[in-house]
Amino acid sequence: MVPRKKATPPTRLRPLTAEDQQARETQFRNVDLVVASNTDLSALLHALQRETRVLFIMYSEMSPRRSYISAELNRTPKNAGSAIRSFAMVLARLPTKAARQCARAQTRVMNIGYDSGYEPRSFIECLTVADLRAATSVGAAIEITIYAADETRARAGQALKRNRAKARLVMSTAKASMHDGDPSSVARVGYLHWSAGNKSSAIRLLRRAVKLAPAGPERTSLEESLSAWTTQAHRDR
Repeated sequence: MVPRKKATPPTRLRPLTAEDQQARETQFRNVDLVVASNTDLSALLHALQRETRVLFIMYSEMSPRRSYISAELNRTPKNAGSAIRSFAMVLARLPTKAARQCARAQTRVMNIGYDSGYEPRSFIECLTVADLRAATSVGAAIEITIYAADETRARAGQALKRNRAKARLVMSTAKASMHDGDPSSVARVGYLHWSAGNKSSAIRLLRRAVKLAPAGPERTSLEESLSAWTTQAHRDR
């Protein structure tokens, strides 16, 4: 007697979760304030920490005084225009020393990020004349970053794996510098891990950079970045 084959159950599609639905939609992500300078930015950093979440500060290998600050608002803005106006207000009321450091910086940029998706077919967001005037009033340029549709699924899909692989690759190429005890190299690799969503690894690397850095502005800035990252990681749990 020939045994009967078991019928293959029909494939059931997993219903879309709220996160899946959000990933399908093109939407505004956030605005980052980016300041880069060949001079010290410690006063600006301290002033920004009162009203923003400082994401990262880095000192370049080429010069111990080459610094880079990337910050987001503490609150989630409704749209790009409101974030630009809020940042302009923050910069307009900086203390004198912090304002001078900001004015001397070679780069002052408000970077608008958008997650691209599959819906709607077209997406429009308008920056008003008031938004543009707010940015120019503090001498800030406007950049736009559009993240590919697969990047919006990075936390659960292949994009995150690719980013992590890239971070591991960069980390392996930076091993020599890390073994030499260069805190800037360790911090930079940590930043790549943070950007890829590897928050625990990023925090471990930044802790190592803090231990390697000698006492001074660089170590203080790294400690402040470490504190901001740790707080953000706890919030995201």
